[in-house]
Amino acid sequence: AGVLKIANPAFSATELAAQDAAAALIADAEPALRVAVPLDNTAGEKYTAVDGLVEGTAYVRLLRYLPGGTLVEAGHLTPAVVTGLGDVSGRVSRALKDFSHPGLDRILQWDLRYSKDVVDGLASYVDDPALRERLETAARDAWKRISPLDEALPRQATHLDLTDANVVVSRVDGAPHPDGIIDFGDLCHTWAVSELAITASAVLGHPGTGP
Repeated sequence: AGVLKIANPAFSATELAAQDAAAALIADAEPALRVAVPLDNTAGEKYTAVDGLVEGTAYVRLLRYLPGGTLVEAGHLTPAVVTGLGDVSGRVSRALKDFSHPGLDRILQWDLRYSKDVVDGLASYVDDPALRERLETAARDAWKRISPLDEALPRQATHLDLTDANVVVSRVDGAPHPDGIIDFGDLCHTWAVSELAITASAVLGHPGTGP
């Protein structure tokens, strides 16, 4: 079974090639993980270019389907599940440590290196003045602590979206076990620590979990 995916037209063919190469690399390096790698079309290619479907060229791929579902609606996450998410994040980070590709050279609002710019650009959309001030103050204070470390932080290729929405689970004795990876759309070259930081941030959205 597969998932037919029409790539966001904002993604170039080079960026999609980077995503597909990263997925294949992780699948080879970490056999314990299930990865949504692209399946070849009838021409032996990883994607099919289709005109007239969207504005510009649409790149259509058939990705490996990973059964089991995600953790978005899981409610409380047990320590074992949280540990499993961290394990997936660590394995992916290890696999991508030396990965390079022209498609990684991109600027994304999800890249934590640009987090202060994103808050500055979007804060005006928060209608509650008190809440807006809290957000701006938190971002400003955090950035004062992070920015001096910028050049010292190791950088590498990152999936950058290993969250409860993009990690698929299997069932072990009826309990969810994180072991699958989907959606490489935010792949980029950034701070290595971002991989685990984003996974941890996803855990904070579940009941009973705090910093």
